[in-house]
Amino acid sequence: MVQKEAVNTSPKVQSIDRALAILETLADYPSLSLMELSEKVHLHKATTHRLVNSLMENGYIDRNPDTKQYRISLKMFHLGNKRVHNIDFLNVAKSMIRQLSDDTRQTVHLFVEDNDECCISINMVNPAVYGCNQRSVQKRRFIAPLSGKRS
Repeated sequence: MVQKEAVNTSPKVQSIDRALAILETLADYPSLSLMELSEKVHLHKATTHRLVNSLMENGYIDRNPDTKQYRISLKMFHLGNKRVHNIDFLNVAKSMIRQLSDDTRQTVHLFVEDNDECCISINMVNPAVYGCNQRSVQKRRFIAPLSGKRS
């Protein structure tokens, strides 16, 4: 019996795909003219112009009035920065340390330094080796032999 390939049936919004292609293309260059951008995203100049204007009105693209070239604005950086602030890095680190401990069957220690202080210390003792699981998070001065830091 011949199996058919799964077809992506989720509806796509062409204008969003095109706008994202413009943003991704602009991210690869310091700046581009409308004609250069239009050629790189394989869209008609008028279509590219309409999409670029919409992206400019929403603050995602800047246009240099002297060179008339377009570039990504800092709004993209701002959005990315907001996303980074919403990541729970401590839980991400704990998950990775737990996986590393399981994979290596070793105890794993993570120290995060902030101005010569250990602001985060996570110790994952592999239960398969020691029969217990221990974690600690605390702020304390670095102790050179424990952190591997040499004076």
